[in-house]
Amino acid sequence: MSGVLSLDLPGLGFASAPSTRRSAVAARELAPPCYIAGDENRLVAAAVTRLLAAPRTDKSEWGVVLFVGPVGCGKSHLARGIAAALEAKSGEGQTLVFSAPEFRQRLDEAVRTHKIDAFRARVRGVKLLVIEDLHQLHDTSHVRDELRSTLDELRLRGSLLIATSTKPHCEISSLDRGLISRFSEGLTLDVAPLSLESRTELLRQALQSGGCQLDLHAAQEISAAISGDARRVLGAAARLRERFASVGRINQQLAQAFLSDERRPSSPPLREIAASVARYYGLSVSTMRSSTRKQSVVLARAVAIYLAREFTPMSYDEIGRFFGGRDHTTIMHNHQRIDSAIATDHALRAAISELRQSVRSR
Repeated sequence: MSGVLSLDLPGLGFASAPSTRRSAVAARELAPPCYIAGDENRLVAAAVTRLLAAPRTDKSEWGVVLFVGPVGCGKSHLARGIAAALEAKSGEGQTLVFSAPEFRQRLDEAVRTHKIDAFRARVRGVKLLVIEDLHQLHDTSHVRDELRSTLDELRLRGSLLIATSTKPHCEISSLDRGLISRFSEGLTLDVAPLSLESRTELLRQALQSGGCQLDLHAAQEISAAISGDARRVLGAAARLRERFASVGRINQQLAQAFLSDERRPSSPPLREIAASVARYYGLSVSTMRSSTRKQSVVLARAVAIYLAREFTPMSYDEIGRFFGGRDHTTIMHNHQRIDSAIATDHALRAAISELRQSVRSR
């Protein structure tokens, strides 16, 4: 399509594609290994292309790159795509990816277990450190001090920090003046929500990667009915693929039938899904929503998250708010954990199958 380009990010599709309301098909299987950049994100694409093209021996010219934009615009996809590309170029162990809450958790664990030197050597010894959800950085002095020192050490080594945030660095209350100054010296890239043209191309590429063709007018009609969230676009692609897998090409008439079905209020409330999972594991919903890290509760919570992504159109952030205000990267990690384990864990697969029937019957 004119005005839209595909930015290759080797080996990586969109990091967090939604599962369906009526299907267990994983949308990530349909995600093309690229970032779709329309006119709204030309500057972002140009900067990322420059980063990817740099020789592996080069020192970072920016030191810090911050991707800022709303949920679902592709910030994490870009950051992780750059990390994957650099890892392929420089070898294993040269990149490290944390969410901001995870950075704080790992730091606190290192302090508690007297392994702070090892933690610092690992975090500061990489070519690229990625910190997602910078706006969720814990507002304590020791976390700020550690991040500030980490930034300084990475800069001395010629390494790069990439961060993502829904807010500009100057609006993040947990950052002090020193951190704001350091981020100001780097590059801030505003990542805009996908335009209709970009959503249309993403939908077409996602389906094409799964062996299904989508007529242009059909793609435009479906994309116009979907929000600017790339994860919702990929979720729609998964549902289209499952419904019309035997057709091969989806025309405008089939697209209209799909949209008519999509508008039906058929997804079960998340509370009902959580209640079914809680009963299955002999827990209460309130326990699953609590902060406890007991293994039995962690498993039940992860299963409920997995089923929520399958049966509802809710985003990771929306599910995270239900489960005690957890951040979207934590919810995404839980979903991916169950998605990966199902292939080899027969007991888990049987539990998921039984719970699906329970949810559907309700």
